[in-house]
Amino acid sequence: MYSHLWCRAIANILYKELFALDPFSRHGGEYFREHFLQHGAGKRPREMVEYLTGSKLTADRLANALVTPIEHSFKVAAGFKVFGDGLGAKQWWHRDVSGT
Repeated sequence: MYSHLWCRAIANILYKELFALDPFSRHGGEYFREHFLQHGAGKRPREMVEYLTGSKLTADRLANALVTPIEHSFKVAAGFKVFGDGLGAKQWWHRDVSGT
């Protein structure tokens, strides 16, 4: 279970840093491949994540990554606005096409 949470937090952090604004970014994909995937087990994962994001992995940062799901970041980047209190109540997503 702990490894699942660790992986989920790291995936959320990397997604928000590299792909939130453009999930199909060629630049983001190449950067991720070059600085993360190509090393395999040759470097420590924590060092690679810190290099990619430019900041230290702290307990607070990992916890925040678990609390804020990728779906939320993706929808906000895609121009959706959330309605609802966000505290367990239903949330409704509405695509903002007005440009405001």
